[in-house]
Amino acid sequence: MYPRNQLHRWFGVAALVVALVTLVPPSAASAVDFQAGLSDPSALKVHEGTIEVTEDGTVIENLELRGTLRIEASDVTVRNVWVYTTAEWTVYVASGSATFENVEIGNPSVVGERGIGGSNIVASGLNIHSVEDGIKIGSNAHYTNVWVHDLDSQADDAHFDAAQADGGAMGSSITNSVLSSLGRQGIGNAAIFLKSDRGPIADITISNSYLEGGNYMNSVRDGGSGLPTNVVFTDNRVGDTFRYGVTRFDASVEWSGNVWDTSGVPVNPGDKVPPPATTTTTSTTTTTAPSTTTTGDPTTTTTAAPIEDTTSLAPSTTAAALVQADDDTETNSGVSAAVVVGAAAILLIALLLAAVAGRWVGRRSGGQPPGGLDS
Repeated sequence: MYPRNQLHRWFGVAALVVALVTLVPPSAASAVDFQAGLSDPSALKVHEGTIEVTEDGTVIENLELRGTLRIEASDVTVRNVWVYTTAEWTVYVASGSATFENVEIGNPSVVGERGIGGSNIVASGLNIHSVEDGIKIGSNAHYTNVWVHDLDSQADDAHFDAAQADGGAMGSSITNSVLSSLGRQGIGNAAIFLKSDRGPIADITISNSYLEGGNYMNSVRDGGSGLPTNVVFTDNRVGDTFRYGVTRFDASVEWSGNVWDTSGVPVNPGDKVPPPATTTTTSTTTTTAPSTTTTGDPTTTTTAAPIEDTTSLAPSTTAAALVQADDDTETNSGVSAAVVVGAAAILLIALLLAAVAGRWVGRRSGGQPPGGLDS
């Protein structure tokens, strides 16, 4: 046998490795199969302070913008830009129109409020994080290949929404994206939250996307300006992490082709837990009836603080850079079977390495370890 102190040392190393592996929770990172974020981080030049665009046809590119990007012009193009601020808006199309390509919104060291919003937007390849609300849906706003994750807030009781409309949203869509409300404070409020507090909502489509997190993961409600109309959820994949249910619909919503991500089983409006991953059946199109369950309203603003960070930080542009959300005791998340198997494999490798190292040390000292195996 090996000396007791040597065995303790190697078993300790093995236990530490296993602990580090098994503590990593599952996340939406595996669902990101598109380029989200900067196309060329090395090209960025720092700009301090807000930029207000008022000239039609302006092109903004290759900037690390430490302030709000506010657009009040038509046909503006924004590409390869990293923008972050503690102000109310990070990117806002107040009037006019804009196209966004490969933009990162958010900085873990400079937590913001609203990621991107406004009307007449075409956006693709966005990486949005470290803000309270990822997308504020306006009218004629179309988002494709957008990754919303790791939401955060300066407030301790924030209600994170990956995508939210609080009124005045018409004819908009989110397609082929990953929308997660998970963040530093837990599961957040909703992946999709549509509530007509400030005006009507109509003709909103969420399709071919991955949805995760929230009290009710997807919520469509009357906030005083009438029930949202012609809201469509189609061909989406639904994650397992949420608190009360997959949907909370006051309005009639078209729900078709939506399945549980882990099993491929169709998701029914009102489902509260994922089914066992046993069989996959054909999904059908349904129109849901309004529900009567109530839940707390989300908060949409926080107190802004001045930016104190003045160093240039490396932007996170790939799924591998995902910062894992904290565990929440009321969610359905857990360690996957793959993680457990991986941990066992690492433990076995560590033990084998311990044995090899022990024999090598014994021979270097002039003989076999006490009680060692014959060579």
